[in-house]
Amino acid sequence: YIDMRLPGSVGVMQMVGHGIFAMLDRSMTMPGQGATGRVLITGEPIVVDDYETWESRVPQYAVGFRAIVAVPLKVQGEVIGVVGLAHTTPNQQFSETQIKYLKQFAELAALALDNARLYQASQDELNTRKRTQDALARANQQLEQDTMTLERRSTLLQVAAEVSRAASAILELDDLSQQVVDLVKKRFDLYYVGLFLLDNDSDFAVLHAATGKEGQKMLQNGHRLELGNTSMVG
Repeated sequence: YIDMRLPGSVGVMQMVGHGIFAMLDRSMTMPGQGATGRVLITGEPIVVDDYETWESRVPQYAVGFRAIVAVPLKVQGEVIGVVGLAHTTPNQQFSETQIKYLKQFAELAALALDNARLYQASQDELNTRKRTQDALARANQQLEQDTMTLERRSTLLQVAAEVSRAASAILELDDLSQQVVDLVKKRFDLYYVGLFLLDNDSDFAVLHAATGKEGQKMLQNGHRLELGNTSMVG
């Protein structure tokens, strides 16, 4: 059998059990309880010649067990579990060689378990770092988007303030309209800006001011768009 200490617990749980130990699957053993509990306290191997007559036996486990040997699984001096064997035949004992082999197995098993624990811990740390990096990346992306939004809003406010100042200084509608499109194009770094006004009958959107050579050509040609047509302005 192999019993392992659970995180946050002073006791151990049977993780693997073969033969007679199979009936104890997932059973808990506390320090001082039976052979396993004795190993948890002393940190040393224990050999019991006859468990049924042993004074420290656990009564509910006494039936069927005879000779028992239990060895600690240690990592850096700390007992993390216990591995053990048992005979069910009376007067059958464990030899020194068998006990030696079990101790060697316990050392190798403890090393393998510790390596697995370290590997899992490193994987958990890597996963935590990745989640943190992903969260930071999302936060940075959101910050960039928020910064762009704030910058755009700030620019809008600046344009509105400049248009307001221009409106108070320029009384001519044509000059004011051209000033507005020029400001918008410059502040937002646009290729083209056009300002449409409705005609007297509200049937057409007439281009009233525009930027660039193409815009000036459309102004000269009296460019207008019928309301409700498929164009975006209409």
